[in-house]
Amino acid sequence: MADTVTLLEGYGVKIKDVNHNIGIPLREVDIELENGIIIQVKNLGGAKKMTRQLEDTQKATGRTVIGYIVETHENSTDIINNIDKGNQVATNSIDDLIDLVK
Repeated sequence: MADTVTLLEGYGVKIKDVNHNIGIPLREVDIELENGIIIQVKNLGGAKKMTRQLEDTQKATGRTVIGYIVETHENSTDIINNIDKGNQVATNSIDDLIDLVK
């Protein structure tokens, strides 16, 4: 996740905090941006649980939550397509992530 934070900061994205708990009930968030957006970062192995995590985090915080899968793989694309069919947003492209948060 440190690599993702470094990349975001390199594009001028302002990070408020990382790896902390917020919301009611408390939810662990990976990256909280100054503009209020929350990014949940997962590797491919943990990505199958992302839909539930995004929903739970959004409910607890009332904020926009974006999922970012750090690996570009056919399986991650399938997971993202399933997430995007609902009310959640996810990507495995750092360029798309930057576009979403700016």
